[in-house]
Amino acid sequence: HPAMWEHRFLAQPVHATLRDPQTLEIHNRQDFSDTGWLSLEWTLLADGEPVASGLLEAPVCPPQESVTCSLPDLPLEEGKEHHWRLTWRAANPKPFFDPGEEVAHAEIPISSSQKKTILPSGEPPQANREAGLLGIDTGVFSLQIEESTGRWLSLKTPAGPLCACDPKPNLWRAATDNDGIKLWDGQDSKPLGRWLALGLDAVSEKQSPASIETGTHGEILLTTRRHLSGRQGRPMGIFETRFVFDARDSFLVRHRLEMNGPEFDDLPRVGVLWTLAAGLENLRYFGLGPQENYPDRQSGALLGVHGGAVSSQFFPYVMPQETAHHGGTRWVELSSSDGRRLRFEFETPLGFSAIHFTPEMLFAAKRQNDLKPAPETFLAIDAAHRGLGSGSCGPDTLPKYQTGPGPHEWSYRVRIS
Repeated sequence: HPAMWEHRFLAQPVHATLRDPQTLEIHNRQDFSDTGWLSLEWTLLADGEPVASGLLEAPVCPPQESVTCSLPDLPLEEGKEHHWRLTWRAANPKPFFDPGEEVAHAEIPISSSQKKTILPSGEPPQANREAGLLGIDTGVFSLQIEESTGRWLSLKTPAGPLCACDPKPNLWRAATDNDGIKLWDGQDSKPLGRWLALGLDAVSEKQSPASIETGTHGEILLTTRRHLSGRQGRPMGIFETRFVFDARDSFLVRHRLEMNGPEFDDLPRVGVLWTLAAGLENLRYFGLGPQENYPDRQSGALLGVHGGAVSSQFFPYVMPQETAHHGGTRWVELSSSDGRRLRFEFETPLGFSAIHFTPEMLFAAKRQNDLKPAPETFLAIDAAHRGLGSGSCGPDTLPKYQTGPGPHEWSYRVRIS
């Protein structure tokens, strides 16, 4: 169960903090044993990739006490995000650990992630207008857009399709057991009951006319606005997206969502859902992983560059529900065996998931054998995502991990190759 990674971290026998940039303080949480049975490795990471590593000679620490030691004095690459990863391993055999097995870890930031201005490369593309369609063809990618609404009809490369529609607002998640048991009655007071009453599982959209302009540097500016409604047409909020087509191999995306009224003070998530073409199965990302993690359950995750198959991201909970989210993500890349590649570079760290199911598919399923994975990859990019809490048999998600009505704004650049 993915929650066991969090428990493993919380129960580990040693923790570490920085006293100053070069001094590490290690605290032994054991009641009876010193740390003599542990070895300590250090790794320096730059933008999530290891650049140096070694063994750290630390004094043996008695039970329930702390010691200090010096970290290596290494040059840092300008403009990159750096952090230490510390790994304690069993140096001597124990009944519950084999020699060399990882016992504990700590991650300590050196230079934090800053908001990035993601610049285009090359000249802006040219647009063609014909029969109510706006066409952009850069040689790297081609895009067809319905002029009146701004809806995308296709995005592709010479190697094949990337997606058939523009990103959609995504406020729903398949309820976790802590949100409420979807097959039981009496869930009205739980988050799931409140979300259903608001109609967050059945959001409809009314599209305003799109705005298409040319920017001061020749870039193409496409702005779309959707008015969101729940059941019986109840107004919910406004979702606006601006696409800035300013380069041959990439474009900028800016989203803004504002909900109507204080009743939307506890949303499942705020984000968008990209429906990507079949075959984009290879995943790499710089963020928290490799296991799924959420705002109130991410202490046990490692910050770095992780990867694998999209199909491996899904966790088969007995009751199908929300899964595969990764927080603190700087970029995410999906590629295919035939050479198609999409890379999403975030201005500030965001959350994402990439699986073969939509939230609606997971919520509709009662058991795992009800699910049939789609050939497409559904990429959810979240500006905010509600924590998990422990509401099935304990307290609900703490207020600081809940998601309010906004306004929410988030931006990223999509690079294509």
